Amino acid sequence: MSIKLFFLLTTITALVMSAFIGLRYYMVSTQLKMELDGRADEAALRVAESVSPSIWNIHQKLADGHYSSEVAQAILDAEMASELVIAISVYGNFGHLYLGRYKQPDGQLVSIDDKLDSRLADLRHYRIRQPIKSGSMTIGAVEVTYSIDSIESAINSGLLLELLQVAVVSMLVIGLLYWSLRQSLLLPIQSLQVARQSLNALSEGVILTHSDFNVIDMNAAYEEMTGYRKDELMGRRPMIKLMERSVDKTVWQQLRSGPQWSGEVVVRRKGKLSFPAKLNFNEVWHGGKLVCHVGIITNISMQKESENQLQRMAYFDSLTSLPNRPHFIKTLEHEIQVARRQDRSMGLLFIDLDNFKWINDHHGHAMGDKYLENVAGRLRKRVRNTDFIFRLGGDEFTTIATDICDEASLSILARDLIAVAAETIKLDGHKLSCGASIGIALYPRDADNAEQLIQRADTAMYQAKQDGGDQLVFFSSELENTRRSNRETDEALRQALPKNELMIYFQPKVHYVTSPPNGNVGGRDIASSRVQGAEALLRWFRPGYSILNPKDFIPIAEQSDLIVDIGHWVIRAACQQLARWKKTSLGALTIAVNLSPRQLRHDDFVGRLADTIVEFGVNPAQLELEVTESAVIENIDQSVDTLNQLKRLGVTIAMDDFGTGFSSLSYLKQLPIDVIKIDRSFINDLPNDDDDVVIVNAIFSMARAMNIKVVAEGIENYAQLQFLLGQGCECSQGFFHSRPLPAADFERWVGLFNMRIEKALSDSDSGPFHGRVGISPALTGGS
Repeated sequence: MSIKLFFLLTTITALVMSAFIGLRYYMVSTQLKMELDGRADEAALRVAESVSPSIWNIHQKLADGHYSSEVAQAILDAEMASELVIAISVYGNFGHLYLGRYKQPDGQLVSIDDKLDSRLADLRHYRIRQPIKSGSMTIGAVEVTYSIDSIESAINSGLLLELLQVAVVSMLVIGLLYWSLRQSLLLPIQSLQVARQSLNALSEGVILTHSDFNVIDMNAAYEEMTGYRKDELMGRRPMIKLMERSVDKTVWQQLRSGPQWSGEVVVRRKGKLSFPAKLNFNEVWHGGKLVCHVGIITNISMQKESENQLQRMAYFDSLTSLPNRPHFIKTLEHEIQVARRQDRSMGLLFIDLDNFKWINDHHGHAMGDKYLENVAGRLRKRVRNTDFIFRLGGDEFTTIATDICDEASLSILARDLIAVAAETIKLDGHKLSCGASIGIALYPRDADNAEQLIQRADTAMYQAKQDGGDQLVFFSSELENTRRSNRETDEALRQALPKNELMIYFQPKVHYVTSPPNGNVGGRDIASSRVQGAEALLRWFRPGYSILNPKDFIPIAEQSDLIVDIGHWVIRAACQQLARWKKTSLGALTIAVNLSPRQLRHDDFVGRLADTIVEFGVNPAQLELEVTESAVIENIDQSVDTLNQLKRLGVTIAMDDFGTGFSSLSYLKQLPIDVIKIDRSFINDLPNDDDDVVIVNAIFSMARAMNIKVVAEGIENYAQLQFLLGQGCECSQGFFHSRPLPAADFERWVGLFNMRIEKALSDSDSGPFHGRVGISPALTGGS
């Protein structure tokens, strides 16, 4: 555009100047023509005056020698010396040629005859005719022919030179003018055009306002964003509000607080709709004066939607739509601050579903998710409007109670939540139900910050679990002491292995064979008993304490992977003992080792066990691994796979505490079980408790049908043993035989037991045997 303008201005200037040059050329040519005409006229007049006597003589037919034709011719030749004159012709009064002279192109003068005169008449030259007079009478005429070619050539050359000068000067002048205009006018105009195009090309909305924030300009993007045309907002304030309402300042007060401001706002659309936006507002100064404000508005609707989605993902559980753990932490900290300012109390309830693992394993995780979703909805409906409920993960929920928060009101709320969790839910044709264990801590009675309050509610919930589930427990100092003691025990137990503070004790297991016809006792014979082996039971010789039994520290170890290391140590100790006995008469004995649920689930358990068996060179059939049903059903598929791997190693699998699990019979057929151990709770009241009698009889019947051996543990008196042998019990274990013993004492006990059996057999020849089979009080420390 600027190049075209340059050439246009140059052309116009050249044309104007050329017009003036042409006008000057015309005026000069005209003036020159007049001057030449005058000169030619003067020449003609001189010739006329000079030749008039000769013409008069001719007219009078006189012969005057003084005025002869030669004289006239000489006068003509003198006039022909001028470069201007080409030819001079003298005519008589009758128009006939008297004489004439012509200057040829080579400069030679010749006389003009009638023929040449006619040719000269056709030449395009300028002519001046002057009459020849004698007195008042015209007696002839003189015609002077002249040429201005040389002068015209000089004028044309000058004209061309001037035109060239005009062109050059025009270009220089226009160039200078163009540069000046470009610097002072065109560049700013172009800059404004570029700025306008750039503003309209921006996807962000741009508004320009006066110092009073009234609109003076805007770009196309702002019009598209808001739906308002430029003329609708000119002279008005943009309809913008702060994103977060402030009682202290409006958006305009914020903008006046400094030369720059940036923040999130809400921009109104035409039709009373609005959208969230990011506003960057800047003052524009020039010459020390505030010129305008420039506001850049970016629509952040999609960003806000993404943030909301991320917020939902980050702070809400995708399954139940309840707020999740991060949201719980933030809310708890906020509510504690509010309660502190208002000097009031609040309660925190930790809710954990009981036996939810069974639903997942028995019906699948999809059914478990549906159940959780349903329970979450029921819990949400039960909490008060002033309470908050969250899902922390898995089957764990928590509630923040902010209204009436004494123990009585929280107990009512907690019992209602337990009742809601225990309700039967029908899903896909199945009736499902779980209980719930709830731990409660109060602010500020139990803790004055979020972290402590969570720990203490969790401690109370864990105690509710240990109390059997479907319980609520308030945090107390006793619970805190127990938790502190457990933590100290855990720390000390981690040092017990490297310090060799753990030891294996062995409790004998006595085997009975089928009695002969007319035998003394039921279907098994005491006199034909033998020591089958022993159960390895752990003891901790903790400095400063008496000998600790597993019940004092194993539950603590089971809360972490520490139990895995301890369990592996016990297996190594058992294999090491089997290797020692292999070299003695006790080489046929077996050792039973208890497995924890964590140990059974550990990835490298089977591999480490196989390496240990190979390391000590023991017969895997002599190693009996006892698992509880509760450990197995936590993940039935994985448990079945692991137990099958153990069977392929050749070890014996025993189900410990049989009959106390969630559904023993339904899973027993899936598991590769060799032995079941009747839980001592069914043995204690035998044979006097009818219910226990029925249960034990059923267990023996089932075991015989499935070809599974039965071990009765916890036998403490002869009546219990006599009843069990009558049911076909093959193996017994309990204080009736012996307490757990160190390895050396156990070996002596086996020797003494064998001696007493031999003596009993010899005494039985003279009568029936009813005596106790066991070790002497000296070795057992009592009965």
